[in-house]
Amino acid sequence: MARVLVVCSVHNPRRASPKELEWLLGRLKPEVLFLEHPASALNSFRDLSCGTLESAAAMSYLRSHDAELVPVDIDVDEYECPASELKELFDEMFMRCAEVSGRFAALEAIHSFETERGGFAYLNSPVGWQYVSELAQELRTVVALSSEPRLAELYGLWERTNDRREWSMLAGVNAFARRASFNSAVLLVGAAHRPSLMEKVRQGGGEDDARVVWDFKWELDAT
Repeated sequence: MARVLVVCSVHNPRRASPKELEWLLGRLKPEVLFLEHPASALNSFRDLSCGTLESAAAMSYLRSHDAELVPVDIDVDEYECPASELKELFDEMFMRCAEVSGRFAALEAIHSFETERGGFAYLNSPVGWQYVSELAQELRTVVALSSEPRLAELYGLWERTNDRREWSMLAGVNAFARRASFNSAVLLVGAAHRPSLMEKVRQGGGEDDARVVWDFKWELDAT
């Protein structure tokens, strides 16, 4: 069976080090890199014009390792609005939540600080996972208690968009595993996707094919 490690990442190369992710990939030695990236824009990943940390790290890793890049995200034309507008709307949602909830603002600040300080060791640690889960829970709580229609509207858009993307990621991994043989792979995703991906796998979304074993709590070998 193919083991797929979910590796939490951050897209902005100013918030963590591409070299650190490249080092991590070198330790994990995946044969397949599943990408939070649409197939229609794979060239922008390969030529680094997409500007993400993952593209810089993955393409550097491929210079010395034989691995396949497999994009599994939905295409941007499947979004409810243009990608640039979507980011602005989600930024507005987070800003409004931080204004309403001091706890959300504090969690967000701590998570941002620890990401920049600890990088991938933090993002893929129980402490990092806990902060991401608490952020997601506080966001849900703020929206549920808010009487502001705009916040509920933005959160609905956030949930619908992430649901479609995450189901696509799981389906894409399973589809690839059905047609290709491999032993180990990584799914590189923004850390915020981890809790909901875990829940979707628990619901059966990632286990309809016995070829795939999902690993959300992997650890590096000591050697």
